[in-house]
Amino acid sequence: MKHAWYPVPSTNGNPWAEIPENDRASASHVGTTTGEALSHAALKLRAEAWARAAKGGFPKVDLAGDTKPGGTEPAQGQPAKVANGADGGATSWQAIEISFLSDERVQICNGASTETHNYAELGFADRRNGKPSQAWVTLRAMAEENGIIRNGAKTGVVWPKVEKRIQEIRKVLRKHFGITADPTKARYTMPAEITLEVSAERGNGGEIFIVGSTDLPDGVKIGAEVPFGKKRLGQDFNIYIRGGKFRSSGFGAGSDPLRPGKYRVHLFSHFNEAWQTPEILKIVGRSGNNLPLGPFVKLDDPNLMDSDKLLDHTATVYFPPLVKAPPPPPVPRQTDAERAINLVKKAILVVDGSRSSETVENGFNFYMKDPEIRMGSGWSARPSDTGEYTVVLSFMDGKAGPTDAIWTADLRTGKVQYRNKAAKAFSWIPKD
Repeated sequence: MKHAWYPVPSTNGNPWAEIPENDRASASHVGTTTGEALSHAALKLRAEAWARAAKGGFPKVDLAGDTKPGGTEPAQGQPAKVANGADGGATSWQAIEISFLSDERVQICNGASTETHNYAELGFADRRNGKPSQAWVTLRAMAEENGIIRNGAKTGVVWPKVEKRIQEIRKVLRKHFGITADPTKARYTMPAEITLEVSAERGNGGEIFIVGSTDLPDGVKIGAEVPFGKKRLGQDFNIYIRGGKFRSSGFGAGSDPLRPGKYRVHLFSHFNEAWQTPEILKIVGRSGNNLPLGPFVKLDDPNLMDSDKLLDHTATVYFPPLVKAPPPPPVPRQTDAERAINLVKKAILVVDGSRSSETVENGFNFYMKDPEIRMGSGWSARPSDTGEYTVVLSFMDGKAGPTDAIWTADLRTGKVQYRNKAAKAFSWIPKD
């Protein structure tokens, strides 16, 4: 069994630009980045050791044997000598083919020129320990999966880290081969018939997202609407194809979400300057002339010989039920000691016939404006023999050092009483 693999994460713009940050790790968006982007390539990865793999995997290469005694290991990232350009380097990625011979060694073919390198010679060694870098692991995973990494589990990391490693792969390959062009630029092949699948997802806020897949070129703009009689329950005219996937903005969010059930969803697009970029029109043709007619691509006016083509499809789509919000976590029950402390803190007491303008807690905070007064070990409470709680505030009082302010608190009646001079002082703050 032989495979041809094509790693092509595009660098011509951000494929995530139309996708919300919180949704980027979902399976559909992971496929969005890699399904199309990694399926057509200029740089080809092929396993030449497929027969050996069937007998138990790739043989491990002893890197120590790659350098003869007394020799030196080739420097990381040293440009490969592949004859094609005037300077001895390849002029395009289409001329280069990389084949994995083992877990740690590849063969590079450029026309009649063939050579082998290990990961370190190509510049994929981890500088900390000399072992294969994570970018090399990702490159291997791409090859083993026919150029398609559908989720980060294959490389053992979350998807944003996979993207970062693909960026490292681009950088290393460009440096090694001395080619400034992007080694990962994708090529689009027009299918015999355009396909289109559509469904709906429910968001946490009750909104409905129209999602789906198609083999229209990446970057094509389409629209989606949910007609209901003469009204539109939702519409979005700025949906872009990314990696063969699309996702609308949310419909029916907030206090009036769309109820679960079957709805008609209309998908459409025009292939003119008002809707598409010049790059897309080069692929699909002006007025969509290059697109094959079928169930989804139709003539705008079948009676005209030169009719424009458009994307036009209405499907019945089931909108899933509302997501029931999880109940709020239970509020931890306060202990009696905590209740007694809070009772004292919030108490506004009468001292010598005059009512304080502040709570006890704010009274202490007022005194802390004096640099001599500062918090010590804080608040504590303990039950007394009378059934009340003795509440203590331990603070620092300048040269006097650690000092306690003491109150009693009756949880049954809510009564708070200061019991020493410090507590009395904190319990009364005059009005301004």
